[in-house]
Amino acid sequence: MKRILALAIVSAALGAQAFDFGALGSAVEQAVAPAAAPANTATGAFIDKLGAARGQPLSPVDAMAVSTAVGGTQNLVDNAQNQFLDKLSQSTGLNRDVIAAIAPKSTAPLSQTEVMQKLQAKAGQLNPQTVSMVQSAVQSRNSLMGSLGDTLAQKVADRIGVPVTVVTALLPMVGL
Repeated sequence: MKRILALAIVSAALGAQAFDFGALGSAVEQAVAPAAAPANTATGAFIDKLGAARGQPLSPVDAMAVSTAVGGTQNLVDNAQNQFLDKLSQSTGLNRDVIAAIAPKSTAPLSQTEVMQKLQAKAGQLNPQTVSMVQSAVQSRNSLMGSLGDTLAQKVADRIGVPVTVVTALLPMVGL
């Protein structure tokens, strides 16, 4: 009986107050805001531009979601680039650093012709099997990088409510 009475008193006290869920939401956002700070200035500028495109700044929760998605995609791009460099290095015998200068990390597509010309300038004439492998590696890399960039752009656009084309145009700000 005492528990019911105590519960009734607490309920009445809470009911008498004007409970502001908007303020509660703001308090939650303020509590997570320090954790939602972008990991680097490029991501912060990207988030600011997205907010400008949307017409209002991103909430800390949305900024954190975007920052996390960008970071995750950057990791996937790094892994794909490393695999690509390893494959070309093994096939051509060239050092990874030399190949990295020929094919920089980016989700932008590489030209098979340009990559081939640059590799041959460094390694000399390549045998037909190596040429075929390089062309296949470039095509696979381009397909994967394009998919990663497209997936990120769609995810961010859906999250914050701006057109995918806007997000895609801003991706170079974060190296994608």
